[in-house]
Amino acid sequence: MKHQQGYGIRYQHQIMKVNLAYSITVTATDGTNSSTQEITININDVREQTIQVSVEANNNGSGNVYVINGTQRPNLDLVKGVTYTFVHPTAHPFRFSTTADGTHGGGTEYTTGVNTGSSGTTIIKVTDNTPEGLYYYCSIHSRYYCNGINLIDNARLNLLLDATFSAAENQTSIGTVTATDADGDDVTYSISGTGTESEITSAGVLTF
Repeated sequence: MKHQQGYGIRYQHQIMKVNLAYSITVTATDGTNSSTQEITININDVREQTIQVSVEANNNGSGNVYVINGTQRPNLDLVKGVTYTFVHPTAHPFRFSTTADGTHGGGTEYTTGVNTGSSGTTIIKVTDNTPEGLYYYCSIHSRYYCNGINLIDNARLNLLLDATFSAAENQTSIGTVTATDADGDDVTYSISGTGTESEITSAGVLTF
């Protein structure tokens, strides 16, 4: 896919979902007797559901251009699973197409998952079905407003822990669960399974 020249901007994905579920066995022992419990740990990547993007227009030589979050006519990196709200001047409607320069380039406006019902606002929900080779453009003015969009997959979490934890008698702390996010987002933890006394802290410490 060939895009017109411009600076790139990546808007980090921000969505909340359960990325991983991990089953472990907790064993408590007093040296003679022992008891085990199966626990499922759910790892949640904490992110917002919507990102708002500022779109302006200014003059650049012989033609006007979009200025998106302070950058003139950038290529955009949008992450699958995220809803983006583009707030734009009403005189320069922000639209999408699979053709460079949209309707001005002989293409059609892309409308799947796109909401333009509110003047000055264009909302798009980027999903796995959003086509590659998407462009943004102004529906009124041609050429200088257009540039390309790259779709980015939502990075998964990496969970680091043993499948079995052991604890001595009267010990309430079982172990610590560690998960890393490739994009640097905050991570929270929850557990499910048999028994109601097991807990996991915000830092990933298992207790019972």
